[in-house]
Amino acid sequence: MISRTFFYLTFVFLFSTLVYAINEPIMPEGDGTMDAPYIFNRYENFFWLSENVDLFDNDSVVYCKQVSDIDASDTQRGYDSETEIYYGWRPITTITSKGSFVLNYDGQGFSIINPYIGRSSELFIEGIFTRGYFRIKNVFLENVFLERGKTDYAGCLVGWIISSPEKNSSIENCNVSGTIKMAGGTGLICGGLIGKSNIDGDAIITISNCCVNVSISSMNSAGFIGEIDCSGQLYINNCSSVSKLHGNSEYNSAGGLIDNLSANSGLIAICNSYSDVSIFEGYSNGGGFINTIYGTTSQSIIEISNCYSTGVFPKNLSQMKPFLQNFTNSCSNNFTIVNCYYNLSTFGKEDIYAIGKTEDEMKYASTYENWDFENIWDIDEGESLPYLKGELPEPSFYICFVFFSIVWLKPHLWLLDD
Repeated sequence: MISRTFFYLTFVFLFSTLVYAINEPIMPEGDGTMDAPYIFNRYENFFWLSENVDLFDNDSVVYCKQVSDIDASDTQRGYDSETEIYYGWRPITTITSKGSFVLNYDGQGFSIINPYIGRSSELFIEGIFTRGYFRIKNVFLENVFLERGKTDYAGCLVGWIISSPEKNSSIENCNVSGTIKMAGGTGLICGGLIGKSNIDGDAIITISNCCVNVSISSMNSAGFIGEIDCSGQLYINNCSSVSKLHGNSEYNSAGGLIDNLSANSGLIAICNSYSDVSIFEGYSNGGGFINTIYGTTSQSIIEISNCYSTGVFPKNLSQMKPFLQNFTNSCSNNFTIVNCYYNLSTFGKEDIYAIGKTEDEMKYASTYENWDFENIWDIDEGESLPYLKGELPEPSFYICFVFFSIVWLKPHLWLLDD
């Protein structure tokens, strides 16, 4: 009797210790300065930062550096109703009781693997980073699973990124793969990389050399960025989005790269980027590259150059266009699309904003006027569409998705229950 009781108590103690260890925030080494950044080597370091953002002064810059791959598979347990413990990811904001700070995070090319994000913040914003000012580079997110019953903005990397003249934000050299499954009221906006972006006044956001490969089930969604509200300067360079978008209402909208882009003033420049999108039923309108551009003032300048879109969408919907679905003409004198193309074979529709080419034509570099195939683009002549230097010629979305479904989703189908 004694031995059985001892065994039972030992088991309970060990289990409780394990549960505690999984959820215990761990302070990283370093002090968060440029010379001694916080060293991140486990996901509990993120939990510590999430719970201690009020330590940092208004207008300060906090430096973090990742030094190894981080396996976040334990977060997939989500919420355990028996233990009443939440195991999922704890997103990070830079908006605090003291004001706001800038988070400078360098992933150094290491991965964060299998993070599960399903914990609501008070602002209903979801992502590895929720809302604030971020300078993120060299981060690889593998097999993100993000779900929420009600959320305003969601993105695998950042839910809502902000930039102001004193606190410019940027995202560079980041790769994301995963799944977003959302349900909510009117206004829900999702993006594979970023849910929403705000650029104020003379502020600047630069997004460069980023690749996204996602499947999204949501209301309004885009493979790359859900919504952009720009009064400053936005630069998107050398980026790609491979996405499968599933809507859940006839009033939804979708974009291969961006859903809605609002240019209040300032400059927006998008160049050397592409989208490969499959838009399924459940949307009323969409664009293979961008759904809608709103140029609200004559001072807005919008330039899109050396980009292309390919993919498929429901042919029975008249408000689906291969490149750009809709553009308001308030800034028409400062709006240019130059040397941009779409796949006429797969979309099966024409678009006045870009040049339609057959898929066979799009497999030859000579099709693309003034494109740089020495330094920026690559192509397998007669075999592939253009891809960015360093990418695989054939985006392996289907293979990655099937592997993710078998390895992760099958034992976690309970997460998909309504």
